[in-house]
Amino acid sequence: MELEKDTLIEIAKDCVDVEIYTADFNHYRGFHSDFISGTMLSLSDLPDEFAGDFEIMDEEGYNNSVLANSCMSADFKDWYNNKNAKVLVINLPESHIKDGKYIGHEK
Repeated sequence: MELEKDTLIEIAKDCVDVEIYTADFNHYRGFHSDFISGTMLSLSDLPDEFAGDFEIMDEEGYNNSVLANSCMSADFKDWYNNKNAKVLVINLPESHIKDGKYIGHEK
């Protein structure tokens, strides 16, 4: 899916956090902990348009996807002081990340 950074910036205004992950989009396009890897990227590191997926997650969704097979579980009340907080989770194709930077499609 083609994403627009400005749209995600607007969505992020209603979220307490933004997390960006990568996955091998040739085999998987979701947010399950077995298939994603964290990045140190922020929205400002991304171009105006880019390939990826996103989901707005509450605590339950976050626990059932990003932390699904983790030994920990999210406690948004503790983490964000808001049990009803939402997190914007973005997933990018791992082939678009090199040395911790977004490079897009390699030519």
